[in-house]
Amino acid sequence: MKRAISVFLTLAIVFTLPAYAFAMSESEWNEYWQSSQKSAAVYVSPGHSESERYFTWYGKSGGEGTVLLKGKTGERTFSASAQETTQGDYIYKVYAHDLDEGEYSYVCKSDGFESTESTLLVSDKTSFSALYVTDVHMTKSDGEEALRSYSFEFGNTVQKAKDEYGASLILSAGDQASQGLREEYEAFVSPPALKGMETALSIGNHDRKGTEYKTFATFPYEGYAGIKSYVGRDWWFVKGNVLFLMIDSNCPDAAAHRRFMQSAVLKNSGVKWRVAVMHHDLFGGRLPHREGENALLRLLYVPLMDEFDVDLVLAGHSHYYTRSDVIMGGFSTVKTKVLSSVKNANGTLYLTSGSFTANTRVSENSEDVPVGNRVGFDYLTGEGIFNILDFSEDSIRLRSFTVSKPDEPFTEFTLEKTESRFPVSLPPMPIFNTFARSLSTFVAFTNNLATANDLKESGFDIDLRQAVFGCDA
Repeated sequence: MKRAISVFLTLAIVFTLPAYAFAMSESEWNEYWQSSQKSAAVYVSPGHSESERYFTWYGKSGGEGTVLLKGKTGERTFSASAQETTQGDYIYKVYAHDLDEGEYSYVCKSDGFESTESTLLVSDKTSFSALYVTDVHMTKSDGEEALRSYSFEFGNTVQKAKDEYGASLILSAGDQASQGLREEYEAFVSPPALKGMETALSIGNHDRKGTEYKTFATFPYEGYAGIKSYVGRDWWFVKGNVLFLMIDSNCPDAAAHRRFMQSAVLKNSGVKWRVAVMHHDLFGGRLPHREGENALLRLLYVPLMDEFDVDLVLAGHSHYYTRSDVIMGGFSTVKTKVLSSVKNANGTLYLTSGSFTANTRVSENSEDVPVGNRVGFDYLTGEGIFNILDFSEDSIRLRSFTVSKPDEPFTEFTLEKTESRFPVSLPPMPIFNTFARSLSTFVAFTNNLATANDLKESGFDIDLRQAVFGCDA
């Protein structure tokens, strides 16, 4: 019944969106859905720096894939061999590096496939905009028509963000898929609007219901000791003057997360802004039955956000929209309820976006569910939500929209920073935090063991050792 409601709401939203938001007509989209361009699912993701990109696409056979880039300084070709995916086909991941500033056209080629020519921009400017979404939940189990409609709706929103809000980056905080299947990830990145943008993924709990995220997600390798998830890991990249920390919050090994964040911050100590992207909500409080889990997650993650002076945390998971006060040490240092901006905040702002797809959890409750006591703003709606983040040298502007009203933000908030960062200083950890992080490593081990068992029972052929200790390659 829940899924039926979700499908109905999604289809209703798709076919009542304003016509100007559509990148394609319905008939054009249906034709594209049957094409090799759609099934190849080409997408571009960030490297560590602006001069790097990863190009990823699916193929039906192995061999070598190439990317031809044409820019103002001429042509360059990059190549890589295909990897076999967990569902038995192949995926190409090509790393392009030492890119000069400017616009490039690119074409991806592999056995029997050539992508349409697309463009991307390499820029050293500190001002840029990003589309932030979470819980898009592409879902194969709802049937082909619903999956096509989900992808259509998502593509139109991406096109809107790109054309009217200047977004050049997509930040997705997990649950791109519902069952972690190739067809769901294919639907997520297939819309043509994504081809000229960078897509940065963080992993959600639904992404690890299958094993495809392991080969689908492409990001630069970052070595750090500790337990990792079988299908996900932490990674970082810098764009403009922002360090993005993409965190796998499915893995509770806080000691490993600390090593990752320490490495990323020390390597980029001069970068002004620090933004963490993780799936699990910490402060929203909208799901009482999960509050015990959230309290444990706060114990693990809030000290890390404090220690490494993170300005903004982007999360999801609960499907309810909340924006916190400015928080340090688990307490509100600035109450944001009546504010539209904060300058030189002493602490971290936590934004939990609602699901991009229709939120059936609202319709399941006959009355408003409770909200956490450190929330400055919340928005209760059954509609899908997306966000536009405008980054500049001295500010981050947050605007949030419902999918049906993409021109009217229901809330705005701005973080301003005029002060320079202090030199990175890492004092000794309190004894309690040291104990908690050591215990979390053991919990991560047992958590991976349980996940590995679930995957095996679901029929996935996995390497048990990698599944338990996490793949470090």
